[in-house]
Amino acid sequence: VENVKGKGAFATLRKFTRPHTIRGTILASFAGVARALFENPSAISLSLVPRAVAGLFALLCGNAYIVGINQIYDVEIDKINK
Repeated sequence: VENVKGKGAFATLRKFTRPHTIRGTILASFAGVARALFENPSAISLSLVPRAVAGLFALLCGNAYIVGINQIYDVEIDKINK
């Protein structure tokens, strides 16, 4: 992966995954969990935290994958739209 304007790999990854798309993923996941816990308060347990973190990580990886595929395959469309 070629670095963005001489910056490091993290800056390249950040630009590639478009961090503004992550907000929607996080908001939707928290809203879904909040609703599930609101409807079933007896399910609240600290033992669910590691699973929730793993689930959030999986969602963020999926988001990065989808955005990355879009970045690669929509180059011509992006040139027209800019």
